[in-house]
Amino acid sequence: ETMKKILNEWRRFLREQFLGMSPNVIKIEDTMNDVYSRYDKRHWPIVTEAFLKFLVASPSFEALGAGGSRRAFAFANNDDYVIKIASTPSGSGLFGNTPSEMNRLEADQAMHVKYPNLFPKVYYTSPDHSWFIAQRVNTYSRKTAREDNARIIDDFFPELNPPFGSWWFLSSFIEEWIDLYKEVPDLDAPEPGSSNSSKSPSEVFDPIEKFKEKNKALLAKMLKNKFLNDLFQAAIEFPIGYNDLHLGNVGWVEEGGKKRFVILDYILD
Repeated sequence: ETMKKILNEWRRFLREQFLGMSPNVIKIEDTMNDVYSRYDKRHWPIVTEAFLKFLVASPSFEALGAGGSRRAFAFANNDDYVIKIASTPSGSGLFGNTPSEMNRLEADQAMHVKYPNLFPKVYYTSPDHSWFIAQRVNTYSRKTAREDNARIIDDFFPELNPPFGSWWFLSSFIEEWIDLYKEVPDLDAPEPGSSNSSKSPSEVFDPIEKFKEKNKALLAKMLKNKFLNDLFQAAIEFPIGYNDLHLGNVGWVEEGGKKRFVILDYILD
């Protein structure tokens, strides 16, 4: 009886109020937190399951895609936002993380505050991390991979062409770059108690020193690009899937009439 009451209340709220809030994410945050506070935490998975069914059935949402444990939906009346929801909240994703844990990592406010240049904005996360609302990203197509790989360089990294005429080559080099850095984490580690001991690894270590002489000038040039510099720093500090930066996991958003290159689906899940 309790479960039936919860489902009826929740479905009524979704039909009558949630859709009307989609243009205003601040209103969504205040209202959703209030709604969740009415339910015991043990009932939150019921709410998530009902929300997923509502997203699937409602013509007000468009299914964008699905992974092994999460699904993405867009508002049919608003191109600015996307909803990512755990399709199996209590299940297990790759690397032992539950879908809700992957959502928590992807919506990590500390990561977004420190490196806002890298990711789509996250506007709201449910209290149990089973779903969140984020900035919708324009993605690239594998059907036009050759053109899109070249377009990324032209649009966002023109100073690196040559030697990189394709995002495929640049992203492969980025992977090698960060992998090599991570393989020797203590090479330049500060002595215990030294003035540098309280700094993060990315503040202490010099990534350029890990490479052979012939690559140092290129790396120095790459680090002048804010996106690449932030990516290197963030990959050291957070569980970002830097080794999976293919066309399916990058895109762009438009802000103030300008395009911003971003990483999506960036948590190791």
